[in-house]
Amino acid sequence: MSVLEDVFKGSGLDKDTHIAQRRELYSKDKSLLQDKNIVISPENIDTAGNGRLTLQYDNTDFECFLYRKDSSDKLYVLFSGARKRGAEPPVFARWSYYNYTEGTILNIADPMFRDFDDLELGWYYGDNDSCYVNKIARLARIVATKLGKKEIIFFGSSGGGFAALLAACNCVGSTAIALNAQIKPVLWAYRKKFEAITGMSLTVRDGFFRNNLPELIKESVYSRFIIIDNMYSENDKLQMASLCDQYGTSVQYGLNKISDNVLAWVYDADRGEEHTPHSALDFPMMFFAIEYLYEHFDDCEKLKDLFLIFGEFWAEHFDNEQKLKELKKLKEDKKKFGGTSVISVYDESEHTVIERIVQSGSCEIEASDSIWNNKCVCDELCKNKLYKIKIINPVLSQGHNQYSLTIRDNATNELLMDITLPAGKSRTIVINTEKHSHSAKLKLYSGIAGKTEGISLKADVDIYEIAVE
Repeated sequence: MSVLEDVFKGSGLDKDTHIAQRRELYSKDKSLLQDKNIVISPENIDTAGNGRLTLQYDNTDFECFLYRKDSSDKLYVLFSGARKRGAEPPVFARWSYYNYTEGTILNIADPMFRDFDDLELGWYYGDNDSCYVNKIARLARIVATKLGKKEIIFFGSSGGGFAALLAACNCVGSTAIALNAQIKPVLWAYRKKFEAITGMSLTVRDGFFRNNLPELIKESVYSRFIIIDNMYSENDKLQMASLCDQYGTSVQYGLNKISDNVLAWVYDADRGEEHTPHSALDFPMMFFAIEYLYEHFDDCEKLKDLFLIFGEFWAEHFDNEQKLKELKKLKEDKKKFGGTSVISVYDESEHTVIERIVQSGSCEIEASDSIWNNKCVCDELCKNKLYKIKIINPVLSQGHNQYSLTIRDNATNELLMDITLPAGKSRTIVINTEKHSHSAKLKLYSGIAGKTEGISLKADVDIYEIAVE
């Protein structure tokens, strides 16, 4: 029985029961992450309860998060990728997945963060003489035996995806599930920092095949690999290409069978300007799809249409995430600026709109001792209109870096909008005058409005009336 079937069994059509069950499914108990200073060997893990513990194995202390589901034959070994700058170890990515997985979770933190204070991505690499991933692969076999698990699944993304793939290569009969993994760390941008901090090379051929993982995956015919990559991320496409080159093949959007034991699921998701597409990773609904793919590995040819649909859900999830953020900002701006809503403030780029030029020209404000040091750049902005205002190459007098754009109602003299912008960079502001009862005046201030003494400003200003197609 799957996790979803187990959660919703017997609930019938009772709405309140469904709501309660969904809340329980997506809940997480943060107290489980509290360090209880439990230190044991893998051979004694059957005595451990749920939560934090340290497993001592092969002269290494592995800090772990354990959540047992004794009714399942599966053991998920979870790896983490990069850590945020300054974040203290240990890092347990996806620890909250204990509710979603149909199996026991053993989340193992990367010891590299403990070994090197300044390291942000460690790949569970080890040193020149030993490899942390190899130790974990052996440790996982012991844990699976002690807990009565027949299936071992190594799971991770980014740097944790690298570790998952390498672990499955070293644990015969296991499965790796890797999302946006660095299959060849030497191709990743962090490579130089890693080598400088650790003193190790990602180019030399070593006895652990850490730097030649595509070759090792191809040789590991008794393990299985599910490799999931975001085609929207150029860096991750490069990693997938390194594996495809090893097999002399290529992949397309959707589900691909690279070999009898290697599947590639290629999706396409954008997280917007605030995030890289590399970070458009899994979420609960997609994890259920991933687990379904694991369960039906041998039926992948029959699942291609289904996983095209899942891929569209994946893209839509992050697209909706961006739209919700934009809507939230729009609501905040409307509240802040009254009748005028600032729809967006962004770096200049092309947009699909119909434009009509209203006014265009150079604006120059000379420094003075007046706090109202400003210039009107448009006398009349009509009500219920959408305007695009382009401020090109704004330059302030030396030592100053902010200027202001305001809108004031011509009839009531009410200040409808006041925003402060940084100098030195061209900007486009789109505003909506939907709530005005009268025309409005657009003004530039050579600093913060009402506090502009002794500041000069030069800029080109273009004003368009626009209609979105």
